[in-house]
Amino acid sequence: MSNFNRFSWINYFELSLDLAGIKNLSELSNITKINQPEANLRSSVSRAYYAAFCISRNYLRDELYDPRLQKQNSDINEHKYVADELLNIKDKSLYYNDPYKSDKRLR
Repeated sequence: MSNFNRFSWINYFELSLDLAGIKNLSELSNITKINQPEANLRSSVSRAYYAAFCISRNYLRDELYDPRLQKQNSDINEHKYVADELLNIKDKSLYYNDPYKSDKRLR
């Protein structure tokens, strides 16, 4: 079995900033001054979204032990599911976080 580190989605987000020519997050407050080719900006937005999605999905799956994300589940749209779960996370946190108490899990 090969030994490798998990992919860092934070690094993917940082790549999105590089593509947009953003050196630090404070520059986001003046987004109209970003002067990059449209292809760079489109690629930047795509990578930023996907990094945020993967970080959020992994948090729900690995930290809160969301049972719907524990295995490949073709009956859900993961992007919509993750967004919906994050909107309601304050309620869900009462139930998740213990993978050994299946009676406490939602769904």
